[in-house]
Amino acid sequence: MKKQIINKIIYIIITFILFLLSIISTYPQSILDYGIQIRTEIDYLNRKITFKWDKDSNSYNYFIYKKKVTDSIFGDYIAKLQTNQTTFTDTLYDFEMEYKIEKDANKYFAYGYIVTGLNIDINKYNGRCLILVDSTIYTQISAELDTYKNDLIADNYNVLIFSVPRAEKFDKNKVKLVKDLIKQIYSLYNDLSTLVLIGRVPVPYSGDFAIDGHDDHYGAWPTDAYYADIDGKWTDTLTNRFITTDERLKNIPNDGKFDQLLFPSDIDLQMGRIDLNNLTYFKESEVDLIKNYLKKVHLFKSGKFKIPKKASIIDNFGTEYKEGFAASGWTNFSSLLSFDSIDYLPNRFILTEKEYLWYYGCGPGAYTASHEALYSEELATNDFKTAFVMAFGSYNGDWDSENNLLRSVLAAKPLGLTCAWSGRPHWFFHHMSFGKSIGYSTRLTQNVRANEYPTVSPYARRMNHIALMGDPTLRMEYPERVDILKATYEDDFIKLEWNKIDDKDAMYKIYRFDYSENRYVAISDLPIYDNFFIDKNPFLGINKYMIKTIKNTKNTGGFYINYSLGTFSNEIIFPKDANFQLTISPNPAKSNLNIFYNLKDKIINIKLFDINGKEIKNYNELYSTHSIIKLPLIDNFNNSLPSGIYFIEIYFEKGTKITRKFQIIK
Repeated sequence: MKKQIINKIIYIIITFILFLLSIISTYPQSILDYGIQIRTEIDYLNRKITFKWDKDSNSYNYFIYKKKVTDSIFGDYIAKLQTNQTTFTDTLYDFEMEYKIEKDANKYFAYGYIVTGLNIDINKYNGRCLILVDSTIYTQISAELDTYKNDLIADNYNVLIFSVPRAEKFDKNKVKLVKDLIKQIYSLYNDLSTLVLIGRVPVPYSGDFAIDGHDDHYGAWPTDAYYADIDGKWTDTLTNRFITTDERLKNIPNDGKFDQLLFPSDIDLQMGRIDLNNLTYFKESEVDLIKNYLKKVHLFKSGKFKIPKKASIIDNFGTEYKEGFAASGWTNFSSLLSFDSIDYLPNRFILTEKEYLWYYGCGPGAYTASHEALYSEELATNDFKTAFVMAFGSYNGDWDSENNLLRSVLAAKPLGLTCAWSGRPHWFFHHMSFGKSIGYSTRLTQNVRANEYPTVSPYARRMNHIALMGDPTLRMEYPERVDILKATYEDDFIKLEWNKIDDKDAMYKIYRFDYSENRYVAISDLPIYDNFFIDKNPFLGINKYMIKTIKNTKNTGGFYINYSLGTFSNEIIFPKDANFQLTISPNPAKSNLNIFYNLKDKIINIKLFDINGKEIKNYNELYSTHSIIKLPLIDNFNNSLPSGIYFIEIYFEKGTKITRKFQIIK
């Protein structure tokens, strides 16, 4: 009898222990379990890539999905693995392939994402960038603004800059004025892709919610994405459900603060804000802070910062919240850099000593702090040596506040280039490993629905607060650019020369400004290893050149062809003729014709004729001397001209006329 009692007690104890173990195993033991940290091994010879990840004792199955980066959805899984299978091998392609690995575990799911590819050439036209600048600081930052504009042109953007009214407090009329301007520009340029706000550009507000869950934080939050949403319907008819004493958060009908908590349609533009107003912890003025920011962006884009490809994390939430906030850091950094490149920091002061490309810090928060991870006041007084930052804590996601943490990152020295509030929702940066801009990642994060890029928690997807602080055109890494490109006239060609950078693996590519395309176009088909190039077929008239450094850049998913910013040459006229007066270019032309002239006599009209002598276009305008005229090749009914031979007649004020023959090739 006694033995039976003992056995029963032992049975109860064992059963209880097993019950406890089952409870414990129900939930992740580590924040790492809330995501999948993908490691890779690459066999370049056989064009194979093997994905590896740590086993999770809670998992049932792993599912592998893939799609081209250009595709919108992943579709059905391509492989289903058992709980003890933690590797998968696939082909490396000559285009960007994106993988999703899904973990089906006991009462939760987790995910990892990575982009792969071989020899991916990222050099493409990036579209038109619209820069809106606070009118009160426009002239004060003109030199830095010119450098910023030229750097964008050197990175394959067309650029438009406008000044807009300043608004230190919410102003619905100024918000409307800015939005109307953006929509007008969008209607005129179908290549508008990017929006940058510099200075105290009016801040839109929307919603009636507390994304961080605090009762005193209910109300309208800053909503920059309103500017980047061209066709969404935003309403202003509702009032606060909760009483707030903070005027900034109040939202009543017809006050100009919108009702929407969720974006009413997809966000159209890649967007970021550089707003360093009301950062009183910093001793510098707002203007000086913006100047300093633009200067460090220029140095970073020029390849002057030699930052190690490492990341760091401070996590003061752990598994306490089932949203797995810090999984944003672990999963992104594993794909962007590598799992082995991540330092889990014991304290935040290491950030003042060591350089990192990326940092994720989270903890209980305030407007100016994420506990033991990041503080606005310390950013104002200590060095900060990280480029790209994700921060997360209560209140600080409401970025339009005094000494706000996210904006303070941009004011730090010597680094601090961008900051995002990642955790509600989780952000997706993995495409940056293949040269995408951080604006690309911002728009993706703003637009994804819960079933498109799932994470351990879908909370706060498409909510109005999602915004990037910093320059949205930034890429993760840039080769060093050439310092000087010199163009000289020699016989019947133009010679370009430059000093090679201090990198034995560097190559170079030459571009020439194409007036018909209004941008620089490559004229060297193959990479150049020398320090000179001969242009045997320059345009007649003014020629402008640009050179870029090229590097084959390896990453966790393969490698891509990375490009520096371009360095511009001096302008040079061809042919070299002291009596040069007038040329047309290009010839053959496509959609535009450019007339270069330095005549004392004014041009009073220009006409186009077809090969039979029939007049097809009368421009009927008065032009000044010493100028470049850009003519659209259209007829009098604004129809585009087809391929063929044409004549242009240029009429001068004193009654003379010049005729030139040219060709159009579509």
